[in-house]
Amino acid sequence: MSDLPRVLVIASTPFSKTKNNGKTLSSFFENYGRDAIAQFCFSGGDCNPEVCGQYYILTYSDVLNKRGGNQYAAEQIEVTPAVEQKKSKAEKLFRVFSQKRLPITTYIKDCVWKKADYSKAYAWIDRFDPQIVFFQGFSMAYGYDFALRVCKRKNIPLVLELTDDYTHRLYPLSIIEKANHKRYMKVFTEAIGLASKTIVISQLMKEEYEARFGGNMDVMMNTVNAENPPCEGERTPNDYVYAGNLLLNRWKVLSNLGKALVNVNPEAVLNIYTPDVPPSRILRALSKVSTICYGGRLTREELERRLRTCEYVVHVEAFDKKNRIITRLSMSTKISEYVASGAKILAIGPADVASMRCLEKNGLGVCVNTPSVKEITKTLSQGIWHGDYADKAAAFLNSCAASSNGERLKAIILKTTQS
Repeated sequence: MSDLPRVLVIASTPFSKTKNNGKTLSSFFENYGRDAIAQFCFSGGDCNPEVCGQYYILTYSDVLNKRGGNQYAAEQIEVTPAVEQKKSKAEKLFRVFSQKRLPITTYIKDCVWKKADYSKAYAWIDRFDPQIVFFQGFSMAYGYDFALRVCKRKNIPLVLELTDDYTHRLYPLSIIEKANHKRYMKVFTEAIGLASKTIVISQLMKEEYEARFGGNMDVMMNTVNAENPPCEGERTPNDYVYAGNLLLNRWKVLSNLGKALVNVNPEAVLNIYTPDVPPSRILRALSKVSTICYGGRLTREELERRLRTCEYVVHVEAFDKKNRIITRLSMSTKISEYVASGAKILAIGPADVASMRCLEKNGLGVCVNTPSVKEITKTLSQGIWHGDYADKAAAFLNSCAASSNGERLKAIILKTTQS
């Protein structure tokens, strides 16, 4: 057993090599000590056994069926398949509504989770006997309920991590959302007040949250191994790669990029890879653009190879009002990976979103701040170039090196548990 303090990590999703928030968690804890970490998560699937070997998983389905969830060794957890899981039409419809964060689905989920049986989970936690909780906050109040309850029950400190902003209402005319928001903000502000340290994903989030909520905050984004310089090897011409989910209407921006490529260079190919199978309606829409090719899901190793051989990597953010509210303060987990790949970066999104600000400020790519096919075409026609990219990339990667952020987090945990 490691001499480091035992950490219980609570999150919506497991440590992962491919899923966004799971990758961020993995990058923070990859050098911490596998035996000193246990994770409780609210969904199963694609886990990273190299970082953490013991998990407790309690899912929405478990709660609906009055089950208490189960503990797993990492090797027992099945990797999420690259095919769509068989679900009833009602389940698929509820999932779509949940992704849209409709007030009624949020309310229903929260009501269901209030009835969750955590008795087996508490027994598992007691056996692990954590000395600190690291909670990766997410959009639902029940996650905060559980993290706060564990801290108070065990009388142990909390480190809170925030990757996305859920503090603004999306449906201001909805009475149901007003109630949801009031409940969420109650546990959210309680968590910030209780936390010995709150880790946020962007400088923009730090500045705004400190002004609104106070608290002790630091910035840490998704980290990478910065020992090797960005790859400058041989690349496939006209090869554009987008790797990420298509939610928040990102697929519409990608569709417009594909149309712009038709105008500029019909031989170019925009290859799209996603961690989960997108809805069929989105795939049908993308298939109508001749320059777009959907390539399914890649493993971590496959994605790294693709990023090191393509000519361009693509980053997109949503432009519609509701989705901009969600993403404005968030830093994409892929920015550091894209920079490390050495490929040219093409980013399309609103100028006020944290990820776009980061790329623009650090001179790490060409940014287009409109979804207009005409404007994207104009930018592509002018050419995408590196300039003094190598020096800027090296400086940026040093600021988010896995070893550096891992040591910072370790220091935070040691200081918190010893005080």
